[in-house]
Amino acid sequence: MNELIKIEQSKINNELVKTVNARTLYEFLEVETQFKDWIARRISEYGFIENTDYLSFAQKRAKPTGGRPSVEYHITIDMAKELSMVERNEKGRLARKYFIECEKIVLGESKQIKTDNSGLVQFRQARALKMATESAKDICLMFPSLSEKSKQVIYAGLVNPIAGAEIIPLPKLEQKLYTAEDIGKILNISANKVGRIANSLGIKTQENGENILTKSKYSAKQVPNFMYNDKGLEAIRLALAEAS
Repeated sequence: MNELIKIEQSKINNELVKTVNARTLYEFLEVETQFKDWIARRISEYGFIENTDYLSFAQKRAKPTGGRPSVEYHITIDMAKELSMVERNEKGRLARKYFIECEKIVLGESKQIKTDNSGLVQFRQARALKMATESAKDICLMFPSLSEKSKQVIYAGLVNPIAGAEIIPLPKLEQKLYTAEDIGKILNISANKVGRIANSLGIKTQENGENILTKSKYSAKQVPNFMYNDKGLEAIRLALAEAS
C-alpha cells in the first residue's frame, strides 16, 4: 500500500499509538481555511480531547517574517478518519479509506505477534521438557540400583510440573516400605545393625524391598536408600532371632 500520509508513533497517555501530523493531513485534504482555524474549529465541533485524541506542541517553522512558533498537532488514526470524513470531498474519502487500510495492517501485525509469541511459548516448553527428561535420565544412570518405581517418581517429579499435567503418573504404592531406622525401632536395635545384617545375608534385593532416592542426612545431595518391605522386615527379624 502506497503511503499517502505518513503514519508515525506518539506517546499519548503513556502509551505508544499510531498518529498523523494534523498539518500533513490538512494539506492533503486541500482545506481552504487557515490551518490554525481549521484544527481549532474541528476540535471544538467534535469534542476531541487533548492527550486522548491528540497531542499539541509548539514548533518553530521557517517564516520569512519570523514570529511566534506555530502550534502543531499529532492526532490519532481515529481522529484522522473522522476529520477526513467530515470534509465530504474526494480527498477526504480517499484519506479515510487509507487510514482504515492502515488499521487493518496494524491489526494483522498484532495478531501475528500474538501467534508468534504463542509458538515461542510452546517451543520453550518443549525445550524445557526435553531438558527435564534428559536430567531424569542422567540421575537414573547415576544410580543404576534404583527400582523402576523410583525411576518413575524421578521422571514424574521433573517432567509433570513443566508440562502442567500428570503426563507421567506416580506409581501406586502396593506395599508398605520401611527404612533401616523404622526396622530398628520395631526390633529394638540400631539402624546400623539392621544394615549390617542385611548386607551380610544379602537381604537387599527386589524381593525384600527397593532402592529409593532420598535426601542425605548430612548434605543436600540425593542418595539411593534401600527401603525394606514386609518380607525384608521378617528376614531381618528371623536373622536376629537365629543369632540370639
